Amino acid sequence: MRYSKAKLHSARRRREYERKNIHRQHPSAVLRYTTKNFWMLLIPALRALITYSFDLGAWVKGMYLDIIVIVLMFGQAWLHWYLTVYELKESSLIYHSGFITRMTSEIPYRSISAVTSEKHIWQQPFRCAYTLIDTDSQSVEFSRKDPDLKLIMRDSDISLLFSHLESADCGKSTYHAEISKGSLIAFSLLFSSALSGVAIIATLMINAGNIVGDTLEQQFFTAVNTAAETVNDTINKQRFLIQNIPVATIALAIILCLGWIVSFTRNLLRHMNFRFSKQGGTIKISDGAFTQRKYCINSQHINCADLRQNLLMKLFRVMSVNVSCAGYGKAKNEIPVFIPISSKKRVHGIMRRIMPDIEWNEDVIHISYRYVFRYLGIPIFLLALTIFGAGAAIIIFPEWYDVIFFTMIMLLIPVIWLLIVKAAAFVSSGISYSGGILCVKYCAFYGFHTLLVPESRIAKLEVSRNIFQQFNGSCDMIIYTNAEYIRSHRIRGLRYKDACELLDEYRHRIPAHDLP
Repeated sequence: MRYSKAKLHSARRRREYERKNIHRQHPSAVLRYTTKNFWMLLIPALRALITYSFDLGAWVKGMYLDIIVIVLMFGQAWLHWYLTVYELKESSLIYHSGFITRMTSEIPYRSISAVTSEKHIWQQPFRCAYTLIDTDSQSVEFSRKDPDLKLIMRDSDISLLFSHLESADCGKSTYHAEISKGSLIAFSLLFSSALSGVAIIATLMINAGNIVGDTLEQQFFTAVNTAAETVNDTINKQRFLIQNIPVATIALAIILCLGWIVSFTRNLLRHMNFRFSKQGGTIKISDGAFTQRKYCINSQHINCADLRQNLLMKLFRVMSVNVSCAGYGKAKNEIPVFIPISSKKRVHGIMRRIMPDIEWNEDVIHISYRYVFRYLGIPIFLLALTIFGAGAAIIIFPEWYDVIFFTMIMLLIPVIWLLIVKAAAFVSSGISYSGGILCVKYCAFYGFHTLLVPESRIAKLEVSRNIFQQFNGSCDMIIYTNAEYIRSHRIRGLRYKDACELLDEYRHRIPAHDLP
Protein backbone atom coordinates (compact mmCIF):
# COMPACT_ATOMS: atom_id res chain seq x y z
CA MET A 1 0.00 0.00 0.00
CA ARG A 2 2.82 2.37 0.97
CA TYR A 3 4.63 1.49 -2.25
CA SER A 4 1.59 2.32 -4.40
CA LYS A 5 1.10 5.67 -2.54
CA ALA A 6 4.76 6.51 -3.09
CA LYS A 7 4.36 5.78 -6.80
CA LEU A 8 1.26 8.00 -6.96
CA HIS A 9 3.07 10.86 -5.18
CA SER A 10 6.07 10.43 -7.48
CA ALA A 11 3.87 10.47 -10.60
CA ARG A 12 2.05 13.58 -9.30
CA ARG A 13 5.34 15.39 -8.66
CA ARG A 14 6.58 14.43 -12.12
CA ARG A 15 3.41 15.77 -13.75
CA GLU A 16 3.67 19.02 -11.75
CA TYR A 17 7.32 19.38 -12.80
CA GLU A 18 6.45 18.77 -16.43
CA ARG A 19 3.58 21.27 -16.16
CA LYS A 20 5.97 23.90 -14.80
CA ASN A 21 8.29 23.37 -17.74
CA ILE A 22 5.49 23.83 -20.29
CA HIS A 23 5.01 27.45 -21.30
CA ARG A 24 2.46 29.20 -23.46
CA GLN A 25 2.97 32.40 -25.34
CA HIS A 26 1.80 35.69 -23.90
CA PRO A 27 -1.98 36.08 -24.42
CA SER A 28 -1.32 38.99 -26.82
CA ALA A 29 -0.16 36.32 -29.28
CA VAL A 30 -3.85 35.64 -29.97
CA LEU A 31 -3.94 38.89 -31.98
CA ARG A 32 -0.96 37.69 -33.99
CA TYR A 33 -2.86 34.61 -35.17
CA THR A 34 -5.81 36.63 -36.44
CA THR A 35 -5.99 37.37 -40.16
CA LYS A 36 -6.16 40.70 -41.99
CA ASN A 37 -9.82 39.98 -42.74
CA PHE A 38 -10.46 39.93 -38.99
CA TRP A 39 -9.39 43.56 -38.69
CA MET A 40 -11.17 44.55 -41.88
CA LEU A 41 -14.41 43.26 -40.30
CA LEU A 42 -13.71 44.47 -36.77
CA ILE A 43 -13.23 48.13 -37.67
CA PRO A 44 -16.60 48.48 -39.55
CA ALA A 45 -18.29 46.62 -36.69
CA LEU A 46 -16.94 49.13 -34.15
CA ARG A 47 -18.01 51.99 -36.41
CA ALA A 48 -21.52 50.51 -36.57
CA LEU A 49 -21.60 50.20 -32.75
CA ILE A 50 -20.86 53.92 -32.46
CA THR A 51 -23.48 54.67 -35.12
CA TYR A 52 -26.10 52.71 -33.10
CA SER A 53 -25.14 54.80 -30.01
CA PHE A 54 -23.96 51.62 -28.26
CA ASP A 55 -27.41 50.02 -28.50
CA LEU A 56 -26.30 46.38 -28.35
CA GLY A 57 -29.66 44.96 -29.42
CA ALA A 58 -29.89 47.00 -32.60
CA TRP A 59 -26.21 46.48 -33.27
CA VAL A 60 -26.49 42.67 -33.06
CA LYS A 61 -29.57 42.65 -35.31
CA GLY A 62 -27.86 44.76 -37.96
CA MET A 63 -24.39 43.14 -37.84
CA TYR A 64 -25.10 39.57 -36.68
CA LEU A 65 -23.38 37.92 -39.67
CA ASP A 66 -20.23 40.02 -39.24
CA ILE A 67 -20.25 39.34 -35.49
CA ILE A 68 -20.46 35.57 -36.07
CA VAL A 69 -17.53 35.68 -38.51
CA ILE A 70 -15.48 37.81 -36.07
CA VAL A 71 -16.17 35.40 -33.19
CA LEU A 72 -15.19 32.40 -35.33
CA MET A 73 -11.95 34.11 -36.43
CA PHE A 74 -11.09 35.04 -32.86
CA GLY A 75 -11.92 31.53 -31.66
CA GLN A 76 -9.60 30.02 -34.29
CA ALA A 77 -6.81 32.38 -33.19
CA TRP A 78 -7.36 31.53 -29.51
CA LEU A 79 -7.28 27.80 -30.27
CA HIS A 80 -4.01 28.25 -32.20
CA TRP A 81 -2.54 30.11 -29.20
CA TYR A 82 -3.78 27.53 -26.68
CA LEU A 83 -2.40 24.54 -28.60
CA THR A 84 1.03 26.15 -29.17
CA VAL A 85 3.30 25.39 -26.20
CA TYR A 86 7.05 25.13 -25.66
CA GLU A 87 9.40 23.63 -23.09
CA LEU A 88 12.69 25.19 -22.01
CA LYS A 89 14.77 22.22 -20.93
CA GLU A 90 18.39 22.18 -19.84
CA SER A 91 19.82 21.31 -23.24
CA SER A 92 17.07 21.97 -25.78
CA LEU A 93 13.86 23.81 -26.61
CA ILE A 94 10.83 21.65 -27.46
CA TYR A 95 7.98 23.21 -29.46
CA HIS A 96 4.47 21.72 -29.83
CA SER A 97 1.82 23.04 -32.21
CA GLY A 98 -1.13 21.89 -34.30
CA PHE A 99 -4.60 20.50 -33.66
CA ILE A 100 -5.53 17.85 -36.21
CA THR A 101 -1.88 17.14 -37.00
CA ARG A 102 0.21 17.61 -33.86
CA MET A 103 3.80 18.67 -34.58
CA THR A 104 6.68 18.51 -32.11
CA SER A 105 10.08 20.07 -32.82
CA GLU A 106 13.19 19.91 -30.67
CA ILE A 107 16.04 22.38 -31.14
CA PRO A 108 19.25 21.76 -29.16
CA TYR A 109 20.69 24.99 -27.75
CA ARG A 110 24.05 24.26 -29.36
CA SER A 111 22.32 24.33 -32.80
CA ILE A 112 20.77 27.76 -32.26
CA SER A 113 22.74 30.40 -34.14
CA ALA A 114 20.90 33.49 -32.88
CA VAL A 115 17.95 34.47 -30.71
CA THR A 116 16.34 37.89 -31.17
CA SER A 117 14.09 39.54 -28.60
CA GLU A 118 12.17 42.44 -30.17
CA LYS A 119 10.03 44.47 -27.79
CA HIS A 120 7.82 47.12 -29.38
CA ILE A 121 6.69 50.10 -27.37
CA TRP A 122 3.15 48.70 -26.92
CA GLN A 123 4.59 45.47 -25.46
CA GLN A 124 6.59 47.14 -22.68
CA PRO A 125 3.65 47.49 -20.22
CA PHE A 126 2.71 43.83 -20.81
CA ARG A 127 6.29 42.57 -20.25
CA CYS A 128 6.46 40.49 -23.40
CA ALA A 129 8.34 40.58 -26.71
CA TYR A 130 8.60 38.91 -30.09
CA THR A 131 11.22 36.19 -29.87
CA LEU A 132 12.85 34.91 -33.06
CA ILE A 133 14.83 31.67 -32.81
CA ASP A 134 16.97 30.63 -35.75
CA THR A 135 19.41 27.91 -36.77
CA ASP A 136 21.62 27.40 -39.83
CA SER A 137 18.85 25.38 -41.50
CA GLN A 138 16.15 27.01 -43.59
CA SER A 139 12.70 27.51 -42.12
CA VAL A 140 10.28 24.77 -43.11
CA GLU A 141 7.08 26.26 -41.70
CA PHE A 142 7.62 29.77 -43.07
CA SER A 143 9.39 31.40 -46.00
CA ARG A 144 13.15 31.35 -46.48
CA LYS A 145 13.74 34.69 -44.77
CA ASP A 146 11.57 33.89 -41.76
CA PRO A 147 13.05 32.46 -38.54
CA ASP A 148 12.65 28.83 -37.53
CA LEU A 149 10.43 29.88 -34.61
CA LYS A 150 8.62 33.15 -33.94
CA LEU A 151 6.93 33.41 -30.57
CA ILE A 152 5.59 36.15 -28.29
CA MET A 153 7.22 35.22 -24.99
CA ARG A 154 7.02 36.72 -21.51
CA ASP A 155 10.10 38.54 -20.25
CA SER A 156 10.68 35.82 -17.63
CA ASP A 157 10.73 33.10 -20.32
CA ILE A 158 13.10 35.16 -22.49
CA SER A 159 15.50 35.57 -19.54
CA LEU A 160 15.32 31.82 -18.88
CA LEU A 161 16.06 31.05 -22.56
CA PHE A 162 19.04 33.44 -22.60
CA SER A 163 20.37 31.93 -19.37
CA HIS A 164 20.26 28.43 -20.93
CA LEU A 165 22.19 29.71 -23.95
CA GLU A 166 24.80 31.38 -21.73
CA SER A 167 25.12 28.60 -19.14
CA ALA A 168 28.00 26.90 -20.98
CA ASP A 169 30.05 30.12 -20.83
CA CYS A 170 29.65 30.90 -17.13
CA GLY A 171 32.90 31.86 -15.47
CA LYS A 172 34.64 32.78 -18.73
CA SER A 173 36.09 36.23 -19.40
CA THR A 174 33.67 38.94 -20.45
CA TYR A 175 34.24 41.89 -22.79
CA HIS A 176 31.90 44.90 -22.94
CA ALA A 177 31.83 47.81 -25.40
CA GLU A 178 29.52 50.66 -26.34
CA ILE A 179 29.27 52.85 -29.42
CA SER A 180 29.16 56.63 -28.95
CA LYS A 181 26.18 58.70 -30.07
CA GLY A 182 28.37 60.60 -32.53
CA SER A 183 29.34 57.35 -34.24
CA LEU A 184 25.67 56.30 -34.43
CA ILE A 185 24.71 59.63 -36.02
CA ALA A 186 27.55 59.28 -38.55
CA PHE A 187 26.44 55.71 -39.30
CA SER A 188 22.84 56.84 -39.88
CA LEU A 189 24.00 59.68 -42.14
CA LEU A 190 26.17 57.43 -44.28
CA PHE A 191 23.92 54.38 -44.54
CA SER A 192 20.50 55.99 -44.95
CA SER A 193 18.81 55.45 -48.29
CA ALA A 194 16.21 57.75 -49.82
CA LEU A 195 14.61 54.85 -51.69
CA SER A 196 14.17 52.74 -48.55
CA GLY A 197 12.59 55.74 -46.84
CA VAL A 198 10.18 56.23 -49.74
CA ALA A 199 9.31 52.52 -49.51
CA ILE A 200 8.50 52.97 -45.80
CA ILE A 201 6.29 55.99 -46.54
CA ALA A 202 4.50 54.11 -49.34
CA THR A 203 3.89 51.08 -47.11
CA LEU A 204 2.52 53.30 -44.34
CA MET A 205 0.18 55.10 -46.75
CA ILE A 206 -1.08 51.86 -48.30
CA ASN A 207 -1.79 50.24 -44.93
CA ALA A 208 -3.38 53.39 -43.54
CA GLY A 209 -5.38 53.80 -46.77
CA ASN A 210 -6.95 50.38 -46.23
CA ILE A 211 -8.45 51.73 -43.01
CA VAL A 212 -9.20 55.43 -43.57
CA GLY A 213 -9.54 55.40 -47.35
CA ASP A 214 -7.66 57.59 -49.81
CA THR A 215 -7.86 60.79 -47.72
CA LEU A 216 -4.34 60.44 -46.30
CA GLU A 217 -2.82 59.78 -49.73
CA GLN A 218 -4.60 62.79 -51.28
CA GLN A 219 -3.47 65.10 -48.45
CA PHE A 220 0.13 63.91 -48.76
CA PHE A 221 0.38 64.52 -52.50
CA THR A 222 -1.44 67.88 -52.19
CA ALA A 223 1.12 69.00 -49.61
CA VAL A 224 4.03 67.83 -51.79
CA ASN A 225 2.61 69.56 -54.87
CA THR A 226 2.14 72.82 -52.93
CA ALA A 227 5.71 72.68 -51.64
CA ALA A 228 7.00 71.97 -55.18
CA GLU A 229 5.17 74.97 -56.62
CA THR A 230 6.56 77.18 -53.84
CA VAL A 231 10.12 76.01 -54.53
CA ASN A 232 9.63 76.53 -58.27
CA ASP A 233 8.40 80.11 -57.74
CA THR A 234 11.40 80.83 -55.48
CA ILE A 235 13.83 79.52 -58.12
CA ASN A 236 12.28 81.67 -60.83
CA LYS A 237 12.25 84.81 -58.64
CA GLN A 238 15.89 84.40 -57.68
CA ARG A 239 16.88 83.92 -61.35
CA PHE A 240 19.06 80.91 -60.70
CA LEU A 241 21.22 79.33 -63.40
CA ILE A 242 18.62 76.67 -64.04
CA GLN A 243 15.08 78.02 -64.23
CA ASN A 244 11.68 76.67 -65.23
CA ILE A 245 12.30 73.30 -63.64
CA PRO A 246 9.13 71.17 -63.96
CA VAL A 247 7.01 71.01 -60.82
CA ALA A 248 6.93 67.20 -61.12
CA THR A 249 10.75 67.08 -60.93
CA ILE A 250 10.77 69.24 -57.80
CA ALA A 251 7.99 67.13 -56.26
CA LEU A 252 10.01 63.98 -56.91
CA ALA A 253 13.06 65.60 -55.28
CA ILE A 254 10.96 66.55 -52.23
CA ILE A 255 9.64 62.98 -51.90
CA LEU A 256 13.20 61.60 -52.10
CA CYS A 257 14.39 64.08 -49.45
CA LEU A 258 11.51 63.08 -47.19
CA GLY A 259 12.40 59.44 -47.79
CA TRP A 260 16.03 60.07 -46.80
CA ILE A 261 14.93 61.89 -43.61
CA VAL A 262 12.63 58.97 -42.72
CA SER A 263 15.41 56.46 -43.39
CA PHE A 264 17.92 58.50 -41.34
CA THR A 265 15.53 58.80 -38.39
CA ARG A 266 14.68 55.12 -38.56
CA ASN A 267 18.35 54.05 -38.61
CA LEU A 268 19.20 56.39 -35.73
CA LEU A 269 16.34 55.12 -33.55
CA ARG A 270 17.03 51.55 -34.65
CA HIS A 271 20.65 51.54 -33.42
CA MET A 272 20.30 53.92 -30.47
CA ASN A 273 21.90 52.67 -27.22
CA PHE A 274 23.96 50.14 -29.15
CA ARG A 275 26.12 47.98 -26.87
CA PHE A 276 27.52 44.50 -27.05
CA SER A 277 29.36 42.03 -24.86
CA LYS A 278 31.04 38.67 -25.21
CA GLN A 279 31.31 35.89 -22.65
CA GLY A 280 33.05 32.79 -23.90
CA GLY A 281 31.42 31.88 -27.21
CA THR A 282 28.23 33.87 -26.59
CA ILE A 283 27.83 37.39 -27.99
CA LYS A 284 25.04 39.64 -26.71
CA ILE A 285 23.94 42.79 -28.55
CA SER A 286 21.25 45.26 -27.53
CA ASP A 287 20.00 48.41 -29.25
CA GLY A 288 16.90 50.43 -30.02
CA ALA A 289 15.07 53.46 -28.62
CA PHE A 290 11.31 52.85 -28.89
CA THR A 291 11.63 49.25 -30.12
CA GLN A 292 14.15 47.51 -27.87
CA ARG A 293 16.06 44.59 -29.34
CA LYS A 294 18.33 42.05 -27.70
CA TYR A 295 20.38 39.43 -29.55
CA CYS A 296 22.13 36.35 -28.28
CA ILE A 297 24.54 35.01 -30.92
CA ASN A 298 26.58 31.83 -30.91
CA SER A 299 29.98 32.95 -32.26
CA GLN A 300 30.64 29.47 -33.67
CA HIS A 301 27.76 30.02 -36.12
CA ILE A 302 29.16 33.27 -37.57
CA ASN A 303 29.96 32.55 -41.20
CA CYS A 304 32.01 35.61 -42.11
CA ALA A 305 32.67 39.23 -41.22
CA ASP A 306 32.11 42.04 -43.73
CA LEU A 307 33.90 45.35 -43.09
CA ARG A 308 31.98 47.98 -45.06
CA GLN A 309 32.94 51.46 -46.20
CA ASN A 310 31.85 54.05 -48.70
CA LEU A 311 34.24 56.49 -50.33
CA LEU A 312 34.04 59.10 -47.55
CA MET A 313 34.55 56.46 -44.86
CA LYS A 314 37.54 55.13 -46.75
CA LEU A 315 39.11 58.60 -46.91
CA PHE A 316 38.61 59.14 -43.15
CA ARG A 317 39.67 55.55 -42.27
CA VAL A 318 36.44 54.53 -40.56
CA MET A 319 34.28 51.47 -41.19
CA SER A 320 31.33 49.46 -39.98
CA VAL A 321 31.31 45.70 -39.44
CA ASN A 322 28.51 43.36 -40.49
CA VAL A 323 28.42 39.64 -39.84
CA SER A 324 26.70 36.79 -41.61
CA CYS A 325 24.89 34.69 -39.02
CA ALA A 326 21.54 32.96 -39.46
CA GLY A 327 18.90 34.87 -37.50
CA TYR A 328 20.86 38.11 -37.07
CA GLY A 329 19.78 41.04 -39.24
CA LYS A 330 17.43 38.76 -41.15
CA ALA A 331 14.30 40.91 -41.14
CA LYS A 332 13.33 43.11 -44.06
CA ASN A 333 15.22 46.44 -44.23
CA GLU A 334 17.44 45.30 -41.34
CA ILE A 335 21.24 45.48 -41.47
CA PRO A 336 23.25 42.80 -39.58
CA VAL A 337 25.44 45.44 -37.89
CA PHE A 338 28.09 44.14 -35.54
CA ILE A 339 29.97 47.41 -35.03
CA PRO A 340 27.96 50.42 -36.37
CA ILE A 341 30.89 52.71 -37.19
CA SER A 342 34.33 53.23 -35.72
CA SER A 343 37.91 53.98 -36.64
CA LYS A 344 39.92 51.29 -38.37
CA LYS A 345 42.26 51.01 -35.38
CA ARG A 346 39.38 50.52 -32.92
CA VAL A 347 37.70 47.99 -35.19
CA HIS A 348 40.96 45.99 -35.20
CA GLY A 349 40.97 46.01 -31.39
CA ILE A 350 37.33 45.01 -31.01
CA MET A 351 37.63 42.24 -33.60
CA ARG A 352 40.67 40.77 -31.82
CA ARG A 353 38.71 40.54 -28.57
CA ILE A 354 35.38 39.33 -29.93
CA MET A 355 36.48 37.22 -32.91
CA PRO A 356 40.12 36.30 -32.23
CA ASP A 357 40.09 33.56 -34.88
CA ILE A 358 39.41 36.04 -37.68
CA GLU A 359 42.26 38.34 -38.68
CA TRP A 360 42.82 40.09 -41.99
CA ASN A 361 46.17 40.27 -43.73
CA GLU A 362 47.80 42.45 -46.31
CA ASP A 363 46.79 41.61 -49.87
CA VAL A 364 48.93 39.02 -51.60
CA ILE A 365 47.23 39.20 -55.00
CA HIS A 366 46.59 42.72 -56.33
CA ILE A 367 44.76 43.87 -59.43
CA SER A 368 47.07 44.33 -62.41
CA TYR A 369 47.15 47.76 -64.09
CA ARG A 370 46.44 46.04 -67.41
CA TYR A 371 42.90 45.33 -66.22
CA VAL A 372 41.95 48.91 -65.31
CA PHE A 373 39.19 48.95 -67.94
CA ARG A 374 37.47 46.13 -66.03
CA TYR A 375 36.76 48.71 -63.32
CA LEU A 376 36.47 51.99 -65.21
CA GLY A 377 34.82 50.75 -68.41
CA ILE A 378 31.17 50.93 -67.30
CA PRO A 379 31.41 54.37 -65.59
CA ILE A 380 33.19 55.85 -68.63
CA PHE A 381 30.55 54.37 -70.93
CA LEU A 382 27.72 55.79 -68.76
CA LEU A 383 29.44 59.17 -68.65
CA ALA A 384 29.75 59.34 -72.45
CA LEU A 385 26.22 58.03 -72.94
CA THR A 386 24.78 60.69 -70.63
CA ILE A 387 26.65 63.59 -72.27
CA PHE A 388 26.07 62.57 -75.89
CA GLY A 389 22.49 61.52 -75.16
CA ALA A 390 21.71 64.91 -73.61
CA GLY A 391 23.40 66.69 -76.53
CA ALA A 392 21.33 64.76 -79.05
CA ALA A 393 18.14 65.43 -77.09
CA ILE A 394 18.88 69.19 -77.01
CA ILE A 395 19.38 69.21 -80.80
CA ILE A 396 16.12 67.35 -81.40
CA PHE A 397 14.06 69.18 -78.74
CA PRO A 398 15.63 72.66 -78.32
CA GLU A 399 12.51 73.98 -76.57
CA TRP A 400 13.17 71.51 -73.70
CA TYR A 401 16.73 72.78 -73.16
CA ASP A 402 16.24 73.70 -69.46
CA VAL A 403 14.67 70.35 -68.58
CA ILE A 404 17.26 68.30 -70.50
CA PHE A 405 20.20 70.26 -69.09
CA PHE A 406 18.91 69.91 -65.53
CA THR A 407 18.32 66.17 -66.02
CA MET A 408 21.83 65.74 -67.44
CA ILE A 409 23.36 67.45 -64.38
CA MET A 410 21.36 65.20 -62.05
CA LEU A 411 22.48 62.08 -63.94
CA LEU A 412 26.13 63.13 -64.14
CA ILE A 413 26.52 63.48 -60.37
CA PRO A 414 26.06 59.74 -59.55
CA VAL A 415 27.96 58.69 -62.70
CA ILE A 416 31.04 60.81 -61.84
CA TRP A 417 30.85 59.62 -58.25
CA LEU A 418 30.73 56.02 -59.52
CA LEU A 419 33.81 56.69 -61.67
CA ILE A 420 35.74 57.95 -58.62
CA VAL A 421 34.58 54.97 -56.53
CA LYS A 422 35.64 52.45 -59.18
CA ALA A 423 39.04 54.13 -59.51
CA ALA A 424 39.53 53.78 -55.75
CA ALA A 425 38.32 50.17 -55.94
CA PHE A 426 40.86 49.39 -58.66
CA VAL A 427 43.68 50.62 -56.41
CA SER A 428 42.49 48.96 -53.18
CA SER A 429 41.00 45.61 -54.31
CA GLY A 430 42.87 42.38 -53.70
CA ILE A 431 42.76 38.93 -52.13
CA SER A 432 44.87 36.96 -49.65
CA TYR A 433 44.68 33.51 -48.10
CA SER A 434 46.77 32.71 -45.05
CA GLY A 435 46.26 31.24 -41.60
CA GLY A 436 43.04 29.58 -42.70
CA ILE A 437 41.39 32.96 -43.39
CA LEU A 438 40.41 34.21 -46.84
CA CYS A 439 40.49 38.02 -47.03
CA VAL A 440 38.78 39.58 -50.04
CA LYS A 441 38.71 43.33 -50.77
CA TYR A 442 36.24 44.26 -53.50
CA CYS A 443 33.69 46.89 -54.50
CA ALA A 444 29.98 46.42 -55.16
CA PHE A 445 28.14 49.43 -56.60
CA TYR A 446 29.23 52.35 -54.38
CA GLY A 447 30.36 50.30 -51.38
CA PHE A 448 33.74 48.85 -50.43
CA HIS A 449 33.86 45.46 -48.72
CA THR A 450 36.58 43.63 -46.84
CA LEU A 451 35.30 40.08 -46.47
CA LEU A 452 36.90 37.80 -43.87
CA VAL A 453 35.93 34.13 -44.26
CA PRO A 454 37.35 31.18 -42.27
CA GLU A 455 38.21 28.32 -44.61
CA SER A 456 35.66 26.07 -42.88
CA ARG A 457 32.92 28.49 -44.00
CA ILE A 458 33.88 28.60 -47.68
CA ALA A 459 31.32 26.67 -49.70
CA LYS A 460 32.99 27.06 -53.10
CA LEU A 461 35.67 29.03 -54.93
CA GLU A 462 35.03 29.64 -58.60
CA VAL A 463 37.24 31.18 -61.31
CA SER A 464 35.23 32.80 -64.10
CA ARG A 465 36.53 34.09 -67.47
CA ASN A 466 34.60 35.68 -70.29
CA ILE A 467 35.77 35.64 -73.91
CA PHE A 468 37.77 38.88 -73.54
CA GLN A 469 39.49 37.76 -70.33
CA GLN A 470 40.76 34.64 -72.07
CA PHE A 471 42.87 36.86 -74.32
CA ASN A 472 44.31 39.25 -71.70
CA GLY A 473 45.03 36.62 -69.01
CA SER A 474 42.63 37.95 -66.39
CA CYS A 475 39.71 36.39 -64.54
CA ASP A 476 37.09 36.97 -61.86
CA MET A 477 37.02 34.95 -58.66
CA ILE A 478 33.67 34.23 -56.98
CA ILE A 479 33.60 33.20 -53.33
CA TYR A 480 30.53 31.33 -52.07
CA THR A 481 30.10 31.31 -48.29
CA ASN A 482 28.24 28.80 -46.15
CA ALA A 483 25.10 30.28 -44.66
CA GLU A 484 21.41 29.57 -44.32
CA TYR A 485 21.38 30.20 -48.05
CA ILE A 486 24.62 30.49 -50.01
CA ARG A 487 25.87 33.99 -50.84
CA SER A 488 28.43 34.97 -53.43
CA HIS A 489 31.12 37.66 -53.53
CA ARG A 490 32.98 38.58 -56.74
CA ILE A 491 36.41 40.17 -57.13
CA ARG A 492 37.20 41.31 -60.67
CA GLY A 493 40.37 41.59 -62.74
CA LEU A 494 42.71 39.09 -61.06
CA ARG A 495 45.59 37.54 -62.96
CA TYR A 496 44.47 34.08 -64.02
CA LYS A 497 47.79 32.54 -62.96
CA ASP A 498 47.57 34.01 -59.44
CA ALA A 499 43.96 32.90 -59.05
CA CYS A 500 44.86 29.33 -60.02
CA GLU A 501 47.71 29.28 -57.49
CA LEU A 502 45.36 30.42 -54.72
CA LEU A 503 42.82 27.81 -55.80
CA ASP A 504 45.49 25.08 -55.63
CA GLU A 505 46.54 26.20 -52.16
CA TYR A 506 42.95 26.06 -50.97
CA ARG A 507 42.45 22.63 -52.58
CA HIS A 508 45.46 21.22 -50.73
CA ARG A 509 44.10 22.44 -47.39
CA ILE A 510 40.62 20.93 -47.87
CA PRO A 511 41.38 17.59 -46.14
CA ALA A 512 42.37 19.51 -43.01
CA HIS A 513 39.02 21.32 -42.76
CA ASP A 514 36.68 20.68 -39.87
CA LEU A 515 33.62 21.14 -42.00
CA PRO A 516 30.44 22.06 -40.14
